[in-house]
Amino acid sequence: MKQRVIELQRQTTIDKVEIDRLRQKLSVLEERFEREAAERAAAAERAAGPRGLTEESVPAPRVVEVIEVSDLEEPLEDEPAEVVAAEAALEPQPAPAAPDRAPAAGTPAAVTPAAQAVYDQAYSLYHQGRYADAEATFHRFLAAYAETDLGDNARYWIGESRLARNELEAALESFRETVRLHPEGNKAPDALLRVGEVLERLGDLDGARASYLEVRRRFPESPASEEAAGRLERL
Repeated sequence: MKQRVIELQRQTTIDKVEIDRLRQKLSVLEERFEREAAERAAAAERAAGPRGLTEESVPAPRVVEVIEVSDLEEPLEDEPAEVVAAEAALEPQPAPAAPDRAPAAGTPAAVTPAAQAVYDQAYSLYHQGRYADAEATFHRFLAAYAETDLGDNARYWIGESRLARNELEAALESFRETVRLHPEGNKAPDALLRVGEVLERLGDLDGARASYLEVRRRFPESPASEEAAGRLERL
C-alpha cells in the first residue's frame, strides 16, 4: 500500500508539471493568434482604403485560426527553469549497480523513503511466494542501502528466500553472514537459530547443537532462545 501511495504521489506531481507546461504553451499560441489576427485586420483596412471603402460598409474580416494538437508539442523558446528542474527530478533513476557491501562501523544510516520503498517491495514479493524476485530485490536494496538500519533484515530475508526454495547451502551462507556482519542486530537471534535449523536439515547435528546453544547464551531473553531450547531437547 505504501508503495502504491508513493507511486500515486509521483504521478500526480508529473501530471501537474505537464499541465503547467501545456498551459504555458497554450498561452504563447493564444498571444500569437491575437497578434496575427490584429496584423491581418490592419492589412485588410489598408487594402480597403484606396477604394474608398469605410469601416461601416465593409466589416473587418473574421479570422479563425485552427490550432492543431501538434502545435502544442512545439517547445517553448524559454522554458521556465523551475519546470525544467521539476521534470528532471521526476525522471526515474536507475538503481545503483554497486555490489553488496558490509555496513560501515558506527550508527546505521537513517532509512530514507526511497530505501523503505525498495525494502517493502522485496518484503511483499517474499510474502507473495515470489522468492527469487524477492531475493533479487533485497540484493538491489543492499547494493544501495546496505548501511541503513534495515541492512541486517535484508540479508536475513535473502536467507529465508533461499531456504523457501530449499537452497540450503546458500541459505546457510546468508544467515551466517547476517550474524557476522550484524552481531547485535535485531535479526541476529533469528539468523543464528536458522543456522542451527539448516545444519540440522543437512545432517550436521553437532553444528546444529552448537548454534542452538549459542542462541541461548547470547540472546537468552529472545523468542529465538526459547525455540532453540525446544530444538535442543529434540536432538
